[in-house]
Amino acid sequence: MVNQDITTSLTKNARFWWPTLCQGVNCKNEFTPKRKDQRFCSPECRKKFFRLARKLGANVLHSLKSEIE
Repeated sequence: MVNQDITTSLTKNARFWWPTLCQGVNCKNEFTPKRKDQRFCSPECRKKFFRLARKLGANVLHSLKSEIE
């Protein structure tokens, strides 16, 4: 029981997430996110993605990204 409680608390408070690919436009950087919902390796990649999303429309951009991968 005690070991299970320790494992649960360590998992909840862990800062490590699996390395993931950046979702930015033309960015293939692999990075370790600091939060579980982080999708971009840098603020610049995030800005490029949303700037293009405003121009093209978010649905078009997401469908293009899924076709590329």
